[in-house]
Amino acid sequence: MRGKVMAIFVIISVSLIFGMELEGSLGGFSNIRYCVPDGDYLYLLHRFNLYSVDISEPTSPEIIDSLITSGYVLDLALADDYGFLGSGNQLIVVDLSDPAHPENIGSVSLGTSDYIYGVHYQDGYVFAAGTNIFKIYEFTSPATLVEVYSYAFPAKTVSCWENYCALGVESGGGGSVIVLEISEPASPMNVGGMSTPGSAVDVDFVSGRIY
Repeated sequence: MRGKVMAIFVIISVSLIFGMELEGSLGGFSNIRYCVPDGDYLYLLHRFNLYSVDISEPTSPEIIDSLITSGYVLDLALADDYGFLGSGNQLIVVDLSDPAHPENIGSVSLGTSDYIYGVHYQDGYVFAAGTNIFKIYEFTSPATLVEVYSYAFPAKTVSCWENYCALGVESGGGGSVIVLEISEPASPMNVGGMSTPGSAVDVDFVSGRIY
């Protein structure tokens, strides 16, 4: 799960000396969870909705369209003209070929009690971290998701780099980060990890380092 409750969406300009200046904003939101920029558009996750926001003019961002889902939307992974959206217990395939107008073109369910917190796409596979489950799906265009792996990790987040995935896991009062080797996505191997002081609610795996 990404971020905390905020009232507005803002665009900030960062200079080469790391000064910051507010360039634009959108009001009317109560619970923004995540945002993903993509060229002249930005996808904003708020409650049950995915909003397509035109940011070609950063000083005046504009909502162009929205996709209404049946569950809270907490994460979105992009892959060319597609998006993979975690909405409640549904993993939704979103057609983004027209970025101004996202369209739901298919979905699969993780299970009735498995809320999707994290989604990652890499090399034709979608990785979904849920309340009590971690699943890997093979994606075939335009909208087919075939489950190739499932394991009972209480996962909060997932991020992959090359042949590895890092999972943030919650257990009791603490948590852990688990690293899986995924060269064969249908049979990943647990190759390491470490405990964390609290729940590992977000991870990013970049250039061999986990943040």
